Amino acid sequence: MEITSHHSESNKLSGQRSKSLAAIIAVAVVLTIGSITFGIARYGIESSRPDSEQLPLLADKAEADGNMLLALALRKQYAEKFPADTKARILYITAIARNGQIDTAATELVKLGKSREIRSLLLGEANMLYDKSDFEIASMLYGFYIKNFDSSNIAVRIDYGYSLFHSGRREEGKAMTKSVFNIAPNQPLALFNLGVMAAEENNLSESKAMFEQCAKAAEQQYPEVAAKSREILQRIEKLNNKNN
Repeated sequence: MEITSHHSESNKLSGQRSKSLAAIIAVAVVLTIGSITFGIARYGIESSRPDSEQLPLLADKAEADGNMLLALALRKQYAEKFPADTKARILYITAIARNGQIDTAATELVKLGKSREIRSLLLGEANMLYDKSDFEIASMLYGFYIKNFDSSNIAVRIDYGYSLFHSGRREEGKAMTKSVFNIAPNQPLALFNLGVMAAEENNLSESKAMFEQCAKAAEQQYPEVAAKSREILQRIEKLNNKNN
């Protein structure tokens, strides 16, 4: 049985349809999570430095090939040459974090400031990382957004919780998702994601309870989520009958 999380593209729950299929969870007696391995690419660097305009493209290629140290060096060079390019600075920060320097990345985030442009670009980058299942870096950006821009944004809290959960900080992720209920009791997408989390932990009774609440709460505003919840409940019931 596959269960998918619901993720908001714009992170604004104002009647808009949320995105789905952000992450796939296989639910069985034993849960199996696939892993991705990246090869190390070799680069032939000419003696002359590449043109500055080529640096972002070279960094993208380095990341695609798994050479994160090279990507970091290229993004740093470009960000230092063009400090007014906010998007490039955010990509540099994510490269820092991807290389394990979380504290340094957090320091660089603070230096960005709190302009409307930064707010928008930061959230856009976090959403893109979420969609790529790069949950650790996404959670860092969502956390910064919650702390410095809009702590009451329900959709960001939901995505932040799911990102924390899937970056290994499961209890924090569940707590963040549940914190949504302090703002919006019985929020359907939060209930849905809690059901997904419980399913991944193979707690089918808890998962069933969350999806039952979600099906009721989502009926009017998110009928597709209600339908998905009922479908999952049927699968859980079949699984329980099979095990019994």
